Amino acid sequence: MGDRDALKQVFIVALDNAMKHSSGAIEVTSKKLGRQVEVRVQDHGDGIPSEKLDHVFDRFYRGEESASVSGFGLGLSIAKNLTERLGGEIEMQSEVGKGSVLILRLGKI
Repeated sequence: MGDRDALKQVFIVALDNAMKHSSGAIEVTSKKLGRQVEVRVQDHGDGIPSEKLDHVFDRFYRGEESASVSGFGLGLSIAKNLTERLGGEIEMQSEVGKGSVLILRLGKI
């Protein structure tokens, strides 16, 4: 049970973000964790340095100022807000030179 439109928006943000930053395949996987489902959206881009990783969910934060990457720095902030409103969790893991993975955990704990 949940807000279908909010969940759809979270997935759009996750995929859009991966498409902007990936230089290869984008992998979407899911698995059941007890009463939760975990969805991972993996990109194979440049990755995010640790000092920037702490800010990816901040409003208007853009890790790179490149004009080649569009956006206003709101997508991940919106995704975090919606995910938490749904009772879920969201996190970003990244390794420079290897890419990033956005992890969503939804459902009852």
